[in-house]
Amino acid sequence: MILLCHLPRRLFYLIKIRRRRTHNKDDKDYNMKQYELTYLTAQDLSEEDVKSLQEKLTAAIVAKNGVVTEFQKPYKKRLAYPVSKRDIAYVNTVIFGLEPKDLETFTNGLKEEPRILRSLTIVYAPFTPRTPLRRKRSTETVTAETPEEETKEVKKPAAKKEKPKAELAEIAEKLDEILQ
Repeated sequence: MILLCHLPRRLFYLIKIRRRRTHNKDDKDYNMKQYELTYLTAQDLSEEDVKSLQEKLTAAIVAKNGVVTEFQKPYKKRLAYPVSKRDIAYVNTVIFGLEPKDLETFTNGLKEEPRILRSLTIVYAPFTPRTPLRRKRSTETVTAETPEEETKEVKKPAAKKEKPKAELAEIAEKLDEILQ
């Protein structure tokens, strides 16, 4: 077994290159990355204009051998500052797969579209919730609900027992004994 942390950097780099070369480069999805495009459109656009814009974006992505994964429903948003002299705009989001070399030409085509006020394209990484680091233990006894497992009882550790507090009279007697 080879520990990668003890390898020289050059050797580690060669191993990474070999791994990359072992993939099938003829595969269509080999270089494809997932991207998220969020763009602002004017508030006064009709539904037909928005749909035609979505179809135009889809056609542009498919023309570059990309795949549209998801169109999220547009929502109205009050902007923090005016964009193209507008305070309110619709926010639209598209998640798609595209090769990185074709991304630049696609984003340049977005800048030429007059119906899009502003756009942002980022690499898409879906949200994965983190599990809590520690779990609290319960002090209850758990019994099985099925008839086969009724004979087995699983006991969980109980809480620490508290010592009863000594009363004031007992403490006074012990002090008298110690001082005599």
